This record gives sequence, C-alpha cells and structure tokens, in this order.
Amino acid sequence: MRVRYGVARGLQFLAAVSLAAGFHPVHAQQAPPPGIEPVALNQPAYVFDTAQQHKVRIVVVAHGLRHPFAVALLPSGDALVSERGAGIRLIHNAAGGVAQLDPTPLEGLPATPAFRNAGLQDVALHPDFAHNHLVYFTFNQAGNPPPADAKPPVRQESRVSLFRGELVGHALTHVQQLFVGGSGSTSGSRLAFDGHGMVYMTTGGPFDDAPQRLDTVYGKVLRLRDDGTIPKDNPFVDKAGARGEIYSLGHRDHLGLTVSPDGVVLNAEQGPNGGDELNVILAGHNYGWPKVSFGRDYAGPRISESPVAEGIDQPIVVWLPSIAPGGLTFYTGDKFPGWAGNLFVTSARRGEIPRTGGLERVVFNSKMEELSRETMFTELHQRFRDVRQGADGLLYAVTDEDDGALLRIEPVAASTTVAEVQVAEPRIRLAPADIQALAAQAAKNPARPGPASLALNGDSTKAGVYTVQVTLPAHTVVPPHTHRDNRMVYVVSGTLYVGYGEKRDADALKMLPPGSYYTEPAATAHYTETRDEPVVILITGVGPSDTHLIGAPPPAASR
Repeated sequence: MRVRYGVARGLQFLAAVSLAAGFHPVHAQQAPPPGIEPVALNQPAYVFDTAQQHKVRIVVVAHGLRHPFAVALLPSGDALVSERGAGIRLIHNAAGGVAQLDPTPLEGLPATPAFRNAGLQDVALHPDFAHNHLVYFTFNQAGNPPPADAKPPVRQESRVSLFRGELVGHALTHVQQLFVGGSGSTSGSRLAFDGHGMVYMTTGGPFDDAPQRLDTVYGKVLRLRDDGTIPKDNPFVDKAGARGEIYSLGHRDHLGLTVSPDGVVLNAEQGPNGGDELNVILAGHNYGWPKVSFGRDYAGPRISESPVAEGIDQPIVVWLPSIAPGGLTFYTGDKFPGWAGNLFVTSARRGEIPRTGGLERVVFNSKMEELSRETMFTELHQRFRDVRQGADGLLYAVTDEDDGALLRIEPVAASTTVAEVQVAEPRIRLAPADIQALAAQAAKNPARPGPASLALNGDSTKAGVYTVQVTLPAHTVVPPHTHRDNRMVYVVSGTLYVGYGEKRDADALKMLPPGSYYTEPAATAHYTETRDEPVVILITGVGPSDTHLIGAPPPAASR
C-alpha cells in the first residue's frame, strides 16, 4: 500500500513541476500512427500452444475474401462467407479436402446501395437447414437521403433489415424481406437462433438517445419468429408507441450474438474506447448505452461518471482495454476436450492498436460467472471477426482484412495427425505444357532419386502458393536436405518415414501412415524414405523455393 501511495504522490509532484515549468506534451499527431504492418497469411498452416489445449493448428482454408464478416458451415462441408457490404461467397470443401473459393458471389441478393456501411452484414443458417435450405442474412438498405447543403456533410441514413432465401445451387431463391427498421444510423448486425422457432437480431446504437427509446429499433436486441412475425410475449408488444420487435435496449455496436447450449442469449458489445462488454440478454432489460458505460470517449473523457446505475444490467465480462469483440460461440464439440463449454469471442484489435486481434477464450462456472480468460493467436496480427463451430467439432473463423481468410482450428496429435489434406489455392496456374516441362526437369534432378512422377498446380520456383503431388516408388531414399520455404506435406497413400538432422539416422525415423500431416520448416535439415510400397504425398508451400542437399544418397545396399 505504501508503494502505491508513494507512486501516486510522486506522479502528482511531477505533474505540478511540469505545469509550473510551462511543460507542453507532444501532440499525438506528431508521432507515427500506431499499429503493425499488414501481415499476410502466406503459410498453409500455423501451430500454436495454448493454455488448456496444447498444440493447436490453424489451417488457412481460403484467401481472397473481401472483409469477411460471418461464416456459416453447410452440412456438405462447404461454407458460406458474407463479405460485408458485398456478397455471400461459397467455399467448397471448407471442412476438408481441396478447398476452393468460388470466384463469384451467390446470386439472388439485393443490390448494394452506394454508401458506407450499406449492404450485407451477417449470414446464418436456419436450424432446420438440412431440410428447408433456408439462409438468413441482415442487410442495410438505403434510408432517408442527407440534405444536399448540410455543413458539415451528414452521413447517409439506412434501414436495417432481415431477409431469408432458399439456397439452390449457386443462388438464393424465393428471397423474402422479413423485417425492416426505420431510417436511422445503422451499423453491423448479428443473428442467432434459439432452436425453438425464434431468431434474435442485434442493431447498432448511435451516440444519440435512440438506444434508450422504444419507438426505434436501433441500439436493441430484437426477437422475431423465424417467419419474421412478432412474438406475442415480447416485452413491449402492448406498450403504446413501442416497436414490438424490441427484446432489450441500451446497446451500442454489438457485433456478437449467440445462444448458449442452455438457451441463454448473450451479446458481445463494443464500448467506445474501452468498456467492451459481454451481456446476458433478458426480456425488457436495459443495458445502459449511452447513459452508462465502462468506456471513454475517443478523446479521453469518461462516457459516464459511474459505470453502474439503478435499473441497468451489468455485463458479466468487461474488457479494459477494449478488444473490439465480434462473433462468439460456445464450444460443444469433442475435438478439444480442454475447451469443453468455453465461450470463444473474436477480437479485431486490443487497446485501439491495429493488427493486434485474436481469439478470446472465456471460462464460466455453472452460474455464468467468469473464472478465467485467455487471449490466443495474436501472433497472426489479424482482425478476427467471426467464429463458429462446425459439425465436425472444429472451430472456423474469418479475418476482416482486404485479403481476408477463412481459418480452420484443429488439434495436433502428439506425433501425427490423421486428417484430410488442406491444399492452399494456388496463385499461379500452369498450362499442361509447363507441367510437362517441369516434370521432365524434375526427372533429371539428381536431388530426387527414383523415377518420381509429379503433377503440379503451381511453380515452386516462382513467388506464390504451389501444390505438388509426388509419387515415390518403393525403396526410395531422399538424403538430408533443406528447403528455402516452409512446406506442409500430407501423406495420401502408403507409409512414409521421416527424420530430421544433417545425417541420416535410421533409428530416429518416424512412421507416417496415410492421412498424416508433417511440416518441413525452412532451412531445417530432414530426409525421407519409403519401404516396400510406393508413397503418394502432397506438398504445399509458398515459393520461390529451392532444395539444398546436405549429404549424398546412401549406398544402394542400404536401401
């Protein structure tokens, strides 16, 4: 206690001396803008160690998404991804196999208005999608136009809305508008189904008093039947002048919404500068914005003298500094035993510093009281925007970037992992003649003993993602060597034997059966061999690459 008191008194003394001396602080605009340079996810996968689930791999399923906002996993293993203000993209084989981003968005969506924050937001599947094929999405339509002579210019108003359509092939058909709000200041929105015929929807709240008013839907959580009609037991249905869709009020920008396995509705809400919240949403309750907040204005002053007020529900989790929370989901699968029942929340950035986002893991007790939390995957320096659990028990996330990505989070076994191959989409396509020329060149390469056959969809000697399929005949030995790039190798068929080091050590070889992954880190010496059967492998990396032999092939007698 004395140390804290001395520090406080010391700071007061320094502040007084500085003011007396005419000290002037350096203005923020004189410093370079904060943040980390853009980081490209140019590796096929990344491995992390986390507190409860050791050795977790993040597989880059697909690149080339334009600011993805949400992901929905289809029963087929494909995925729908909403690009905010653009369209819905289809990714084939997102859950395994060779993933491919369809080059064109789904057809059937409304045209996007030409103003900031317009158009598509969230996308979600109806709980009975396997039978009715219904896809729901939120969309900001054009509202009242701003006055042409307004000074300063006034932001274009919009109308938040809810649509649904039937997914048929590469299009949404029979698209219906289920709900539309009045003209106002909208932001992002989220959807969540409770499994009992109800759909919940968030609407952003501006800095005015709209979140506290019942005659507008903004700054609220809404509750509708899945056909868009208003439930009779909504809390304000019978209140004069109130919008019957309103379920709770007093919200700011809440870009996360989920329903727990026990039926509890939770939202993740962004404070202004600090004060991000996780709330249990209850019928008719008020969550305070903009009258009460744990956050500050962006200029520094507090939003409210106290973050607590009578009649205002308190969050069950507060983030100080802010994490810019987005999508959230409870983990109920069996692939990560250490994460059972935990809540995962995406983060776009921490403490207002760009490119510091990641994934938050929050642990609760049976009373929804926080026990612990963990921040993960910040080393990727990505704006994580949504996270969902797939039918396979794995987690899937999207990164809100110019070159956004769909990521699959999966466990790594102690030795090998049996899983489907994940091949990165190549950035360079080769003509058949190019492939034949490369194969002929590879056949003459003494660094690759044995008559290996190759099929390529990218050139490893050039910049860009490449994938090579190699067939190694029986009794093939590749002596110790290194590569200039990181590679991921997937064993398609046969049993491969892999070792590391600058000298071949037969006793140190690891056996990799079909379905195993292993990595060949850049500049790391390694060697491989086959036994009595040929082995087919898929190699994925990012060129340019070369191979450097450390030793000569073993004598024929040892093969």
